[in-house]
Amino acid sequence: MGEANSSVTRVWPVFDTLFAYDPTGARWLDSLLRMAPGFRETQPGPLLPSLSRFDRKLPRNFALVLDDRSSQLARLRSCFEVDYPPPERFLRWLIEHPGSLTWPLESKKTPRKFGGKTEASRHALIAGDTATHDLAVLALEKSGTSGSRGKWWAFEGFTSVDCVLETDSLLVFIEGKRTEPISAATDWYPQRNQIVRNVEVASCAAAEARKNFGVILCAEEPVPVLEQDFIEGLPHLSQPDRDALRTHYWGCITWNQIVSALCPGLRLRVISKRQSGYVSD
Repeated sequence: MGEANSSVTRVWPVFDTLFAYDPTGARWLDSLLRMAPGFRETQPGPLLPSLSRFDRKLPRNFALVLDDRSSQLARLRSCFEVDYPPPERFLRWLIEHPGSLTWPLESKKTPRKFGGKTEASRHALIAGDTATHDLAVLALEKSGTSGSRGKWWAFEGFTSVDCVLETDSLLVFIEGKRTEPISAATDWYPQRNQIVRNVEVASCAAAEARKNFGVILCAEEPVPVLEQDFIEGLPHLSQPDRDALRTHYWGCITWNQIVSALCPGLRLRVISKRQSGYVSD
């Protein structure tokens, strides 16, 4: 998995290089944003100082991917692997429409097992039990999305954003891909893809912070994200609301575009167990 992991082989080396070059982003942020086909002119301003600091612990799932190399990456810059809670409207819609849920399957195509109470409550909700539905709604209202992690009634988890670029007026989510496709982002509702999910999550975070926002996909080759993806991935929103959100998906930039224009000394390659993810000339 480490050989092809997009965070390890692309997101971290590219954006670490950019932050090392200029942690304020003054020398590269505007240029990067203008590469995105859907970007509309704005003055982003300097990046928040906290983003460039090595304050984030290496997530456990990446430690497993990196094996013996994890000791060399004890800390990440705070811009990487940032968690955001799911949108309240989507969580509520899933509770209100249990017939739209798809029970997740294991690798052998058998239904995934959960803890006793969690599994029983989910089966009851899907079966249309009114009392269970009311308990789920009340729990969501009491805990809010920030308290939804691991709860039986939360059918979408927290979103881990590959890289966050934030200024006093702008929030940008970077979704990094290498060879892997854009996948279903929510086990219980597989029609929702990663980009659509990221756009809605970004909209919630930006609204709370009163900032403009955008989502950019970075990949080896341009990857289409279609209007149909937004229709299928945002069933709880009206068409005008979907259209408005879609304008905040700013499109795909290739890794080669970024490196050629902004990181000319960087040579990207697939890592092996004895290699780092990048080399700087």
